[in-house]
Amino acid sequence: AGTNQLPYQCRILEYGAAVELIGYKRQIQVATEPRDQAENVARVLTDLIGVTHVAPLPHYLCVTLTPANQVIHPTIMYGLFHDYVEPLNEPPLFYQNTDDFTADVMTSTSNEVLAISHAVQQAAGYPLPVPGLDDMMREMYQDELVDASTMKSIFQSNRGYQGLFAPMIRTDDGRFAPDFGYRYLTEDIPRGQCVLKGVAELVDVPTPTIDQLIRWAGSVMDKPYLTADNRLNPELVGETAAPQAFGLNTVAQILQD
Repeated sequence: AGTNQLPYQCRILEYGAAVELIGYKRQIQVATEPRDQAENVARVLTDLIGVTHVAPLPHYLCVTLTPANQVIHPTIMYGLFHDYVEPLNEPPLFYQNTDDFTADVMTSTSNEVLAISHAVQQAAGYPLPVPGLDDMMREMYQDELVDASTMKSIFQSNRGYQGLFAPMIRTDDGRFAPDFGYRYLTEDIPRGQCVLKGVAELVDVPTPTIDQLIRWAGSVMDKPYLTADNRLNPELVGETAAPQAFGLNTVAQILQD
């Protein structure tokens, strides 16, 4: 079983002992393998979590394609550091520094994910609900958003995101360089963006923005996950969680229960 979002927003205060609860979501959704167990698992999780209602999803691909951290983290890292040249005097705020450029990249990425999900849904022959990033954020953080009118304002005004800094490394001269070895790239590219890319290849959906993100992240991590013609690199696909890494090379294979 897997959920499309975490129920809580937390930060560690003391490892293994205490966390700060920043906020929680009113509703998340769960998918299961096999699919017919989703309603049972949703009821159990709702009872366990208490403050969050858990609703069932019809297929695990709904979780896979939900535009969550695997879309949010790489797009903001790209927005902040795509033209990075030298260390900064201060670490930048992460979510609150979402500007028009970053919001546009988020929107383009979200639209590509929706195109992928629509193509998979057509192949499945039954609904596979996957929201756009802005709609998902409005639903998940409805009590935390001061201004939910645009993609930019959703991230800038989210109370749960206030004061959170980008992952940085302190340099010898006391300045700050981006931490390109942080999970926002090392996890959310091979086990997030590359998964989206892999599904897109199976349904022949073009993904120019996702390609751009994977290529840029690969350059700063020295991981060329894409070939020159923007296909998943067969030499590195085994390091990702793309369907192709598990021998799933058709849309029928990823839809089977």
